[in-house]
Amino acid sequence: MTGYIFLAGEIENYEFIEEYNLADGVVICADGGYVHALNLGITPKYIVGDMDSVDGEIPENIEILSCDPVDKVLTDGQMAVRFANGCSCDKIIIFGALSPNGQPRNLRNAGSANPLDGLQKEVYKNS
Repeated sequence: MTGYIFLAGEIENYEFIEEYNLADGVVICADGGYVHALNLGITPKYIVGDMDSVDGEIPENIEILSCDPVDKVLTDGQMAVRFANGCSCDKIIIFGALSPNGQPRNLRNAGSANPLDGLQKEVYKNS
Protein backbone atom coordinates (compact mmCIF):
# COMPACT_ATOMS: atom_id res chain seq x y z
CA MET A 1 0.00 0.00 0.00
CA THR A 2 1.17 3.54 -0.72
CA GLY A 3 1.26 6.20 1.96
CA TYR A 4 0.69 9.70 0.60
CA ILE A 5 2.01 12.19 3.15
CA PHE A 6 1.39 15.92 2.98
CA LEU A 7 3.89 18.08 4.88
CA ALA A 8 3.51 21.83 5.41
CA GLY A 9 6.32 22.83 3.04
CA GLU A 10 6.15 24.88 -0.10
CA ILE A 11 3.90 23.73 -2.95
CA GLU A 12 3.58 26.36 -5.66
CA ASN A 13 1.39 24.48 -8.12
CA TYR A 14 -1.12 21.75 -7.30
CA GLU A 15 -1.40 20.35 -10.83
CA PHE A 16 1.08 17.58 -9.93
CA ILE A 17 -1.62 15.69 -8.03
CA GLU A 18 -3.19 14.50 -11.30
CA GLU A 19 -0.24 12.09 -11.65
CA TYR A 20 -1.26 10.16 -8.52
CA ASN A 21 -4.14 7.85 -7.73
CA LEU A 22 -4.61 8.58 -4.05
CA ALA A 23 -7.37 5.97 -3.85
CA ASP A 24 -4.75 3.21 -4.00
CA GLY A 25 -3.31 4.12 -0.61
CA VAL A 26 -3.76 6.09 2.57
CA VAL A 27 -3.54 9.90 2.80
CA ILE A 28 -1.81 11.19 5.92
CA CYS A 29 -1.30 14.86 6.73
CA ALA A 30 1.49 15.98 9.02
CA ASP A 31 -0.21 18.82 10.91
CA GLY A 32 0.06 21.88 8.61
CA GLY A 33 0.08 19.62 5.54
CA TYR A 34 -3.67 19.47 6.04
CA VAL A 35 -3.87 22.91 4.39
CA HIS A 36 -2.50 21.42 1.16
CA ALA A 37 -5.05 18.59 1.30
CA LEU A 38 -7.85 21.14 1.79
CA ASN A 39 -6.58 23.22 -1.13
CA LEU A 40 -6.66 20.09 -3.30
CA GLY A 41 -10.12 19.01 -2.12
CA ILE A 42 -8.64 15.86 -0.57
CA THR A 43 -9.91 14.39 2.68
CA PRO A 44 -7.07 12.62 4.47
CA LYS A 45 -7.69 9.54 6.55
CA TYR A 46 -5.34 10.79 9.29
CA ILE A 47 -3.79 14.01 10.60
CA VAL A 48 -0.66 13.41 12.68
CA GLY A 49 1.21 15.89 14.88
CA ASP A 50 0.87 18.45 17.63
CA MET A 51 -1.96 20.26 15.77
CA ASP A 52 -0.38 23.69 16.19
CA SER A 53 -0.86 24.55 12.51
CA VAL A 54 -4.43 23.36 11.95
CA ASP A 55 -7.15 26.00 12.15
CA GLY A 56 -10.87 25.39 12.25
CA GLU A 57 -12.89 22.27 12.75
CA ILE A 58 -11.74 18.96 11.38
CA PRO A 59 -14.43 16.67 9.95
CA GLU A 60 -15.33 13.69 12.14
CA ASN A 61 -14.33 11.19 9.44
CA ILE A 62 -10.65 12.23 9.77
CA GLU A 63 -8.76 10.48 12.55
CA ILE A 64 -6.52 12.80 14.56
CA LEU A 65 -3.35 11.35 16.07
CA SER A 66 -2.10 14.22 18.20
CA CYS A 67 0.68 14.64 20.71
CA ASP A 68 1.51 17.18 23.38
CA PRO A 69 3.92 19.75 21.91
CA VAL A 70 5.75 19.95 25.25
CA ASP A 71 6.62 16.23 25.20
CA LYS A 72 7.20 16.13 21.45
CA VAL A 73 10.47 14.46 20.38
CA LEU A 74 9.77 13.88 16.68
CA THR A 75 8.76 16.38 14.02
CA ASP A 76 5.22 16.12 12.65
CA GLY A 77 6.71 14.75 9.43
CA GLN A 78 8.63 12.08 11.31
CA MET A 79 5.49 11.04 13.14
CA ALA A 80 3.59 10.82 9.85
CA VAL A 81 6.29 8.62 8.28
CA ARG A 82 6.44 6.34 11.32
CA PHE A 83 2.66 6.10 11.31
CA ALA A 84 2.69 5.19 7.59
CA ASN A 85 5.25 2.48 8.37
CA GLY A 86 2.88 1.14 11.02
CA CYS A 87 0.05 1.09 8.47
CA SER A 88 2.10 -1.38 6.39
CA CYS A 89 2.92 1.16 3.68
CA ASP A 90 5.68 -0.24 1.51
CA LYS A 91 5.88 2.96 -0.53
CA ILE A 92 5.67 6.52 0.74
CA ILE A 93 5.20 9.59 -1.42
CA ILE A 94 5.77 12.90 0.32
CA PHE A 95 4.32 16.21 -0.86
CA GLY A 96 5.27 19.60 0.58
CA ALA A 97 8.71 18.43 1.60
CA LEU A 98 10.49 21.71 0.82
CA SER A 99 10.74 24.80 2.98
CA PRO A 100 10.13 28.21 1.39
CA ASN A 101 13.91 28.55 0.83
CA GLY A 102 13.90 25.31 -1.21
CA GLN A 103 15.65 23.25 1.44
CA PRO A 104 14.21 19.86 2.43
CA ARG A 105 12.11 19.84 5.58
CA ASN A 106 13.69 17.89 8.41
CA LEU A 107 12.51 14.28 8.55
CA ARG A 108 15.03 13.21 11.15
CA ASN A 109 16.64 14.57 14.26
CA ALA A 110 20.41 14.71 14.58
CA GLY A 111 21.71 11.28 15.47
CA SER A 112 18.47 9.44 14.73
CA ALA A 113 17.86 6.97 11.95
CA ASN A 114 16.14 8.16 8.81
CA PRO A 115 12.51 6.96 9.09
CA LEU A 116 12.45 6.46 5.30
CA ASP A 117 15.29 3.92 5.26
CA GLY A 118 14.25 0.65 3.64
CA LEU A 119 11.16 2.07 1.93
CA GLN A 120 10.48 2.90 -1.67
CA LYS A 121 10.10 6.66 -1.56
CA GLU A 122 9.40 9.60 -3.79
CA VAL A 123 9.47 13.25 -2.81
CA TYR A 124 7.55 15.64 -5.04
CA LYS A 125 9.55 18.76 -5.87
CA ASN A 126 8.17 21.82 -7.61
CA SER A 127 9.97 22.64 -10.82
